[in-house]
Amino acid sequence: KLAGVLIENGISGKNLSHSIIGIGLNLNQPEFPSFPVEASSVALERGSASDRNQVLDQLLDSLMLRYGQLENGETSKLESDYMAYLFMLDQPGAFVHQGKQFTGTIRGLSDVGELLVESNGKIRTYGFQDIQYRLDVNSH
Repeated sequence: KLAGVLIENGISGKNLSHSIIGIGLNLNQPEFPSFPVEASSVALERGSASDRNQVLDQLLDSLMLRYGQLENGETSKLESDYMAYLFMLDQPGAFVHQGKQFTGTIRGLSDVGELLVESNGKIRTYGFQDIQYRLDVNSH
């Protein structure tokens, strides 16, 4: 893992009032403490340090491209690209829901962004923080 995204949503009544999105990128960090998932940095993967301003410019260009697609209603392109990178899509894994562990397979997202997980031949939807993926069980 060399990057992460954290999204915080504000709810007003039954409506989404705002979202704040934070992006973390391990750019030039040479080493990491022990984590359940191995961490890395762009520098470690490339073998050389990166210029922070250049990476920031590239990131902002990419975000503006995606924002333009959203403004222009190109949601099918956004959705297909998102699904191409969805972690563990169509691969069995261990999950926890309401304190109980089970094996399931991520099949996609519902129309409202809920995770679709198949288990025992049934597909169930899970909202934000309803389910946890157990990395420690699946990693070797």
